[in-house]
Amino acid sequence: MYLDSANITGINEYVLKKIFVYSLKERYILKKDKKKKEYECKKKISEFLNCKVKNIIITSGSTESNNIIINSFFKNNPKKNAITFTTEHKSIIETYKKFKRVQFIKKNLKGFYKLKYISEKVNKKTKLISISWINNEIGVIQNIEKISKFCSNKGIYLHVDATQAFGKIKINLKKINITFMSFSCSKTYGPGGIGVIYKKKIISPLFQGGNQENKIRPGTISFICLIGLLYSVKYIMKNFSKINRKILAMHSFFFKKNKENIKINGLRRKTIKNIINFKIKNTGYEIIKMFFENTIYSFHSNCYSEKKNSYVLKEIGLSDKDIKSSVRISLDEKNNISDIKKITKIINNISDYSKKNYF
Repeated sequence: MYLDSANITGINEYVLKKIFVYSLKERYILKKDKKKKEYECKKKISEFLNCKVKNIIITSGSTESNNIIINSFFKNNPKKNAITFTTEHKSIIETYKKFKRVQFIKKNLKGFYKLKYISEKVNKKTKLISISWINNEIGVIQNIEKISKFCSNKGIYLHVDATQAFGKIKINLKKINITFMSFSCSKTYGPGGIGVIYKKKIISPLFQGGNQENKIRPGTISFICLIGLLYSVKYIMKNFSKINRKILAMHSFFFKKNKENIKINGLRRKTIKNIINFKIKNTGYEIIKMFFENTIYSFHSNCYSEKKNSYVLKEIGLSDKDIKSSVRISLDEKNNISDIKKITKIINNISDYSKKNYF
C-alpha cells in the first residue's frame, strides 16, 4: 500500500503513455520541434499559473530551483538580508546556512507563521523572504496572499517553494505578487528530474557552460522529462477538481474513523487534505515499523536519514517521544477508501497492541 505521494506520486498511466511514445521517436525529432515542445510546456504552465511564458525557467527540480534563487539573491544584493523559517525544506535551510545575512524565524503556531511573527523580524536591510506554501511534512498551508501583500508594501522579494502546492491548490500569479517560485514534476504524476522556477526579477546562474534557459540554467534539458512535465500539467489542469474531491473524501473518512487513536501534528484547520501527519497515541517507533511493514509511508521528509528525528516536528514543539510515535501519510488519486480502511485497521491494531504490551 503506497501512502507517500508527498515524496513522489509516481508517473500516472496517461503521462507514462506519452513518455513512452516520445521516447521511441526522440532521436528522430528535430531540434526545432523539441524547442516547440519546450515552449508548449512553458505555455501550459503559464496558463495554469496565470503568468507570462517568459517568466518560466526549466530546472532539474525544486532543490536546484531553490538553490539558484537563494544564491542568486545574495550575489545580486550584496548589502541586503533575507528571512526564512526553521521548518523549511532542507534545500532552503542548508542553502541559507552558507550565508550570514539571513534570519531564521522559529516562532510558529503548530507550523503556521502569523504575519506578526514575520513583521517583527523585518528591518531596513530585509529584501527577501523564503517560505514554503505548504510544508512537506505536516501539510500546513501558509497565508501566502497576506504575506505577499506585506512584501509588496515593504518592497521585499517573496520566494515561495510551491513543491507541495502546485497542482493541489489554485495558484493565480496575477492576483498574488510572488517574485520567485519553485516546484517540481515528481509531486504531480510526472517524472523526477525536472522542475520549474517562476521569476519576476533577474536571477543569476548557479552553473556555467551553456546558453540554455536564457543562460540561467545551462545544460541540456531531458526531452523525455520535459514531455512528462508537459503532460502531467495537462492532466492536472483537466482533472484538478476530480482529484481534489476524491482526496477530500478520503481525508474526511480517515478522521471519522481514527479520531480516537490519533492526534494531528500541525495546525489542522490550516492543513492541505492530502498530507496527514499524526501521532498514534500510546505507542513508539518500533511498534509502528512492525505494523506498517507492508506499507510505504514516512516518518518525515525524504531529504534526510530515517534514523534522525524530524526537525520539523521538533520545531513545532513535539517531544522526542511524540516524534517517535508520529507518522506522515500522503494521498493522491491512486489511493481509495479501501486504503483508508486498511490504514485504519493498522492504527487500531497498533493501539490495541500498545495497550496490552507497551504501557
